[in-house]
Amino acid sequence: MQATDSFYQDVRALSALLREYNETHRPKAITPEEAAANLRAWHGRTSISAPQDWFNISNSKTDMNRSLGLGPAIVRAPLGFSQGAEFCLRHEHNYRYRTLLWEPRSVNLGDVGYMDHRTGSFVTLFNAFDPSLGNSKLQSIPVLFGPRALVSLQSVERPRRSFLDKLNWARRGRHFDLRRDSPEVLVVTEDTSLRFLNKTGYATRWFERYIEDILAIYGQQHGISREDFIFVLGCLDARYWAICARNTTSSVRMRSTPSFSRTPSKDWAVFVDEATSTPLPADSSRVSSHKDPQTVLLYGMHFSPSGGLTV
Repeated sequence: MQATDSFYQDVRALSALLREYNETHRPKAITPEEAAANLRAWHGRTSISAPQDWFNISNSKTDMNRSLGLGPAIVRAPLGFSQGAEFCLRHEHNYRYRTLLWEPRSVNLGDVGYMDHRTGSFVTLFNAFDPSLGNSKLQSIPVLFGPRALVSLQSVERPRRSFLDKLNWARRGRHFDLRRDSPEVLVVTEDTSLRFLNKTGYATRWFERYIEDILAIYGQQHGISREDFIFVLGCLDARYWAICARNTTSSVRMRSTPSFSRTPSKDWAVFVDEATSTPLPADSSRVSSHKDPQTVLLYGMHFSPSGGLTV
């Protein structure tokens, strides 16, 4: 009889634990706006200024397909570009790409550097896959696998748009409503490729292990702190890119020239204020003029003020 009573007590205790677990892990109700943002994020097309929540941020089949809590990305414009204001970043790609290069250039996976906020450019100090190409003092730091390993560690995705989409954009242009509570910067790209490391565990441990050595070599020389260093994990490259920054509520249309009729002597796109039908001033927009693909957006890991490593 005592064994039977003990059995039923265990069953009742287990039932109570299950009820407590279900109450604790019950999915919370979300608003229609949050549901729509989650759906856009699932398809990798949400703005980088999406709500701070936990959900899948990529439809990639690689290591990028992980859930991360990423809040709004605020980018600071360089001096002379819209008075150096801060903007919420908006683009059509995976919103892990949170760092905007106002001066796009070639950046490689594994580059270690920092953002120069005076010019809006990324300054590469060395590449972790071959530190010997940088400062001679880096020879004491072990390489990250070696330069040839990058071929097998990186993945490349090329977003494709249909011919009809391209034709419609060329005819009517693309319309964007910049009606946000805070200033917003818009990034539009064509002929785009996304490069990223599909395995980041060893790179993370390498960065944590040698950040103090890197700081000792470059910190005082460049006037940067531990939190300023960025280890590049992903690059968004584009042959054609356009950046528009507005700190006022407005409707903007981007008019682009069809790819088959573009010439080096003419901008491939122009941003126009729909209210006045005039091009935006030079201090609030810029477009690419380089023939080769350049890195426009990147994401990487860096150290937070609390000391932890984050992306």
